[in-house]
Amino acid sequence: MTNNIEKLITTEGEKTRRHFDVVAERLEGEIKQVAEGVLTNTRQLEQLAGVPDKLDKIEDRLDVIETTLVAVNLPVLKQKLTALEERVSQLEAKQGA
Repeated sequence: MTNNIEKLITTEGEKTRRHFDVVAERLEGEIKQVAEGVLTNTRQLEQLAGVPDKLDKIEDRLDVIETTLVAVNLPVLKQKLTALEERVSQLEAKQGA
């Protein structure tokens, strides 16, 4: 009877060990998938790390361009406004005469 109990314990131990091995292999695969996902996310975040600095530089450059355009166009706009004011004055003078 003791021999039967020992056999039963050995058999159950082997079954448990096989089951544990299967579960462990499945977990290893799932852990590898999670690790690969984390690595992918880390790489993507590293690529995005410099974006705020780049956007700040672009914004600074746009400010310079805007300032330049205003400075360049302001005299031209003043000249056109003066010409329009003269034309309006001339038209008003013709209507009044």
